Amino acid sequence: MTDASAPCIRPAHPDDADAIAAVQVASWKSSYRGVVADSFLDAMTVGERPRYWRGLIERGEGLAWVAQDESGAAVGFVIGGANRRTEPYAAPFSAELYSIYLLGNHQRGGTGTRLVRTLVAGLLERGERSMVVMTLEGIPAGAFYQRLGARLLGGEPVEIGGERYGAVAYGWDDLAALGRRLEG
Repeated sequence: MTDASAPCIRPAHPDDADAIAAVQVASWKSSYRGVVADSFLDAMTVGERPRYWRGLIERGEGLAWVAQDESGAAVGFVIGGANRRTEPYAAPFSAELYSIYLLGNHQRGGTGTRLVRTLVAGLLERGERSMVVMTLEGIPAGAFYQRLGARLLGGEPVEIGGERYGAVAYGWDDLAALGRRLEG
């Protein structure tokens, strides 16, 4: 049974790019605090991000969905598609979860799981068999992926705002099994 106040999830459209970018920045500022330098997070703006998201959606480079609250405001989104990762530990996976972000007050309430479930269903329809995702070490996303049955694959350093941070990859070897798990 679905909670009537739970955000609705619908396919993203190019016109959602501004809202997607705003959710991404707000989510970074709350979820990455204490992991990424405050000076970087404080300086983050939406800037050119809408152009990036609009282009990705217009070109059909991934499957994208937006979670909206009862007022129609975007509170989260998920985008995924063919695996773009080239690291040896990530290369065997057919699909990739590119991005999933939720506003802080919508985290840990089931919306993230619903977004992943929607993405997985779309990827399965495309014939994808497995999925990988990359995230920063130390943020809640890693525990979220592990709760969904992902296994830790490996990691590498990444540069953000001139600083180096650890990034880690998680993977699901069987996308159909993940889909069944998320339905149950």
